[in-house]
Amino acid sequence: MTSQLLKAKQAGAQAILTYAIGPELAQIANGMEKLDWHVPMIGSWTLSMANFIDNAGKNGDGARMPQTFIQEGDTPKRKAFIAAYDSLSAGCNACHHALDHGFIAIQRPNMLPYSNQNFVPQK
Repeated sequence: MTSQLLKAKQAGAQAILTYAIGPELAQIANGMEKLDWHVPMIGSWTLSMANFIDNAGKNGDGARMPQTFIQEGDTPKRKAFIAAYDSLSAGCNACHHALDHGFIAIQRPNMLPYSNQNFVPQK
């Protein structure tokens, strides 16, 4: 995997977008460290797998996992989730500001990722 990463680095890639499972993701993170290449590593939920975390160690720090959720607070569970998300985001943002990293702002998505999908229950 190091040769592929080296080609991406030499081409000026500004991030690595992955879709793999834990061991392979760890190989990518460790290869990036071997090349002393520190660009964002973006992937799916599989970046939370124990075998990625254990095998990548500190080289996996900062990996990003974009997430989405439905913002309709039409059930008690959804309302509770949205309130907890907003509270957690406010805490993250306060910490970012305190550390002079206010440019990192966590917020609720303000649009659906796909305009051709409607997640509102149909009657």
